[in-house]
Amino acid sequence: SHLGSSPAAEEAVPTWCAAMCSKSPSATAITVQELRRQSLAFLARCLAGAEGDAEVAPAAKRPRRPQAADGGAVGSTCPVGGAGADGEGPAAGQGGRAVGGTLHALCAELASIRAGEPTAADGRAGEGAPVGAARAVLARLEACEVTLEGLRSSALGRELARRFWQGNGDASIAARSRALLARWRALLQDARAGHGDGGCKPPRGLDGSTQTASSPSAPPKGRESAWEAAWVETRAAWCAQAVEAAAWCGAEHSEGIAPREAATEVGQHLRAYKAKVRLLAAVMRRRENAALRQRALAGLLDAGSLVKVDEEAFLSKERRAERQRHREEGLRSIVVKEAPLEFYDDRLTCPRGCTAGVRYAVLRDSWALPRCGGCMGHMRKDTGKLILAECAACGERWQQEGVV
Repeated sequence: SHLGSSPAAEEAVPTWCAAMCSKSPSATAITVQELRRQSLAFLARCLAGAEGDAEVAPAAKRPRRPQAADGGAVGSTCPVGGAGADGEGPAAGQGGRAVGGTLHALCAELASIRAGEPTAADGRAGEGAPVGAARAVLARLEACEVTLEGLRSSALGRELARRFWQGNGDASIAARSRALLARWRALLQDARAGHGDGGCKPPRGLDGSTQTASSPSAPPKGRESAWEAAWVETRAAWCAQAVEAAAWCGAEHSEGIAPREAATEVGQHLRAYKAKVRLLAAVMRRRENAALRQRALAGLLDAGSLVKVDEEAFLSKERRAERQRHREEGLRSIVVKEAPLEFYDDRLTCPRGCTAGVRYAVLRDSWALPRCGGCMGHMRKDTGKLILAECAACGERWQQEGVV
């Protein structure tokens, strides 16, 4: 459905296309339609295939889908204890919220209690000092206000989600652990709904997207990737449609074809159209043109101006400099070099009267050619040498003929 001809392209029909269709409307219309359809599909495939490698310019605006965070999960759904992007908790003294360093210390205490507690086979904690220490840590957690940033940086939720705390033999420890996790889940749900306090907003990732936990409203990972792939194909088809229409309408003004001959040079116009489509497809697939491709996909470039750009303008500065260097080397190799003045004769005089001698080069020597030619054996006249001479004193240059 995305590969149809645009209304603007159908309205602006080139004169050469109208002349071609007037000759045999039925067969020509099918041929042109099939050609344009193939070109459009080719451009769309090239743009969609190269879209995954382009990470230079921002993508086009689209409705955002909630994405699952990469941090740890509480139970199976709530990642309140994952590592955050900031790595730091909120500053101390702001509404009684827990400092990031304090949460790290409390999490370390809980981990040490869990590692050093002599447990039974079923994982239950016994009575004694470790139980009192665990109750003290849980009481400190209940007394402070915890933020999502602090939970993510300290991995505290991941620690309390362990079976050692959730199914602890001490009923007080198990109940208080479950209550803390429930409170943190509610905090996360409030932040995701957008009515949490200022310190409970989830952090933003490197690409600017909000990192939130997975929820029943968030699509699965496979469905999210399928949605992204469909969006990439839609953008590529839209961009390919605009570029193909501009190339089709711009084939009338292709180089080397006079406008008055546009009605008769149908084959040249079709070749120019196909060459332009192949050029643009190759340009969009190049890795160094990722920024240009992203701008075209985002709608920041006019398709008509993109079609009119010269082929060399799509190259990088290094490639253009390399081509210019090759041109200069080729020109230098074919330029006729001046013959060196390798001989010297002190008997020749300069036209100005200098007698210091002359340096010269032989341009033509009659003695190098056979004097006898033709079937009759006629002898030609000896004309001597033609030299290019230069005075050793004043530098005057002249050509002199008949030098023996």
